[in-house]
This record gives sequence, C-alpha cells and structure tokens, in this order.
Amino acid sequence: MKMAAISSTTSWKTIDLPVLASIEKTTNARELANENWPKWASGSTQFNRVLAYSLPTDSKLHSTLPSSNLTALLTERIDMKDDPNIYNYNIYLVAETTSGKLYQSPPIIPTDPAHHSSRPSTWFDELGSPE
Repeated sequence: MKMAAISSTTSWKTIDLPVLASIEKTTNARELANENWPKWASGSTQFNRVLAYSLPTDSKLHSTLPSSNLTALLTERIDMKDDPNIYNYNIYLVAETTSGKLYQSPPIIPTDPAHHSSRPSTWFDELGSPE
C-alpha cells in the first residue's frame, strides 16, 4: 500500500475501536464487519468496506505519540457525485498510546489503491468473511 505524506500527530483525534486487540496480533489484512468499524464510518451510508492490519514494528510509518502499536485502516467509500470514479479510498492510522488510549490520524490519500477509482480495489479480494 502506497500513500502520500503523513500528517503531524497534533491533528489526530481520539477513537474507540474495540476490535483493535485482535488486529494487533497479526500483520494479516482483514476486512472488518460493519459492527467493528469506527463509529464515524458505521454511522455513514457511504462507507462500503473497511480493511485493517497492524503495521510491523520496523515499518517506516510511525507516530510521534508515545505508542505501543500502529494499525492502518483502509476505507472504501462510494460517492456518486464523483461519477465515474465513485470508489474513494483513504487510509487512517490508529496509534495506541502506552496508557491505552487510541488516536486516529486524519485521512491519508493513498496512491495504491488510487484515491478515486471507477471500480472496487482488489485490496479486499480473497480476505474471506469480514471479522
């Protein structure tokens, strides 16, 4: 997954993501079931799928927060006003601080998959049933 520049952690917001503990245990990507999405995504009719995975400790992506883990969320949102490129993708990083609080980055525009696309990303293919 390729992405553009990452924002400063000063603009990160607190988040509630109960499923995080199971994501932290593996670097395998998994599609999240709607009930496991962040509230801001599950409360919207435009979000279609959310993919999550824990970043390895040697990842070049990191948080300036004193964190113990960094997880990535890839969101697929369908927006008909962007026709013909109705599939919109963003990446959000979730950092767990050493005190157990979760913080989420602002949206990061990926280059792979493309931020806007006329067809669904293959990143979700062959992941099995959402967890």
